[in-house]
Amino acid sequence: MDPASEFERLSLEVLKVLGKTLSQMNLYAASHPAVRAMISETAVMLAKILEQASEKELSYSLDGEKLIANGRVIGGRAQVPNSIPNIFARFKLSSLTFRPGVTGEELSSLCQLAALRPEAAKGIEAPAYLKEKGVQRIILNESVYARVDKRGLGRGGPGLGSGSGPGGGRPRPPGVPPRRPPT
Repeated sequence: MDPASEFERLSLEVLKVLGKTLSQMNLYAASHPAVRAMISETAVMLAKILEQASEKELSYSLDGEKLIANGRVIGGRAQVPNSIPNIFARFKLSSLTFRPGVTGEELSSLCQLAALRPEAAKGIEAPAYLKEKGVQRIILNESVYARVDKRGLGRGGPGLGSGSGPGGGRPRPPGVPPRRPPT
């Protein structure tokens, strides 16, 4: 099997095992031997794939029905337990990233977060929850939304640059007309 295919297969398998772990946590406590065994299996798989990842991290995201790992489509949403897409939806995540050295304790904290009942999860900021638990090698990136008008343009506002106007930036050179928005 070529390295790209092996990466895709292992990346998908990690999500499957993580999903099974979350299913186990609906039945048992995080300290239960069955749950601990699944978490340990996931940690071993992550260590193996992180050795192969050229980016030295494994970053998952969802794009509609596609599962993506490090920018590559690895399969479809239907190939993993529902608990995986639910993590993204419930905590409004754009990506879930694992870094080398991720521990069973860190995975356990992620699984405990994901296994929270909806009423218990209300008001919880997932990245802050993991930070509070001492998790350093699992990164949750929340989705960011911007309001746009009918033409697909942002509302404007102060920019970070030093110029004036909706985007800031450098002042226009003399004689250069202002840019008009597309019609």
